[in-house]
Amino acid sequence: MRFALIAFTTALLAFGIQAGEAPRVEEGDFDGDKRQDIRVDNGLVSLVISPSDGGAITSLTYAGEQLTRGSGIGQVLSWDARQSTSDYFRKPFVYAVTKNADNVVVTLKRAGESGRFKFLEMTKRITVFRGRSAIRIDLTIHNQVRSQTTLSFRPWFHNFLGAPGADDYYVPTTHGVQCEPYDPAEKHHDVWCHDPARGWSGFVAPSG
Repeated sequence: MRFALIAFTTALLAFGIQAGEAPRVEEGDFDGDKRQDIRVDNGLVSLVISPSDGGAITSLTYAGEQLTRGSGIGQVLSWDARQSTSDYFRKPFVYAVTKNADNVVVTLKRAGESGRFKFLEMTKRITVFRGRSAIRIDLTIHNQVRSQTTLSFRPWFHNFLGAPGADDYYVPTTHGVQCEPYDPAEKHHDVWCHDPARGWSGFVAPSG
């Protein structure tokens, strides 16, 4: 089972353009938690991936703005498990870094530990490209042969993407594009869109 997510950090993406800096990658503790992180920067976008925290993107900077917080971008849960009992949410992943001429790929893997998820292996591939402000996240979920049974898995992608201050979020639904304003100064609540029509969503910040 494979999924592809695109984290859009700008409305104008340089698809197909290979100009610009080659992505740079370094490893170290970039958030002060005494655990190993991976930082990738291509001159347009800079991100920190935390293998010990669900293999998520815990820092994403574009045009000087920090665009994520909390549990970050790319956390994966199952609708069949609570966050507190998940085998994957905010759990450590093993990782490998591949440097190519035009991209850097960070591959993160974790196998389940309990119940029917014990033989379910999750692999994330986070790709940062030369000359693009788009980040690609590919997810593969593999039911290992030794499980010896079929398995149903309902993924829940848990992300936070937004600029400081008030933002307007847009989600395409079967009834049209839905706009949900968010202002951290006001009381807010979860908004659920049960009829998405396309595989994207976006936000507009006051800064543009």
